[in-house]
Amino acid sequence: MRRKKPHTAPALLAGLWMLISMFDVLQEHDLNALKSLVAKVQLPIPILPQSGIDFPSESEFRQCDF
Repeated sequence: MRRKKPHTAPALLAGLWMLISMFDVLQEHDLNALKSLVAKVQLPIPILPQSGIDFPSESEFRQCDF
């Protein structure tokens, strides 16, 4: 990201669209179902911690301030 270049409206709208989409997914789907989906997906790079750290529970997740 270039720090000297001002933000453009299309870039800000794209980011807002991603945020709204993620909020919709989190409201519509069960957290455990999303966890199992992520565990089944094989990506070229690991996105999950390999050290045995678990995801936060649903109650811990709901307490997050977004």
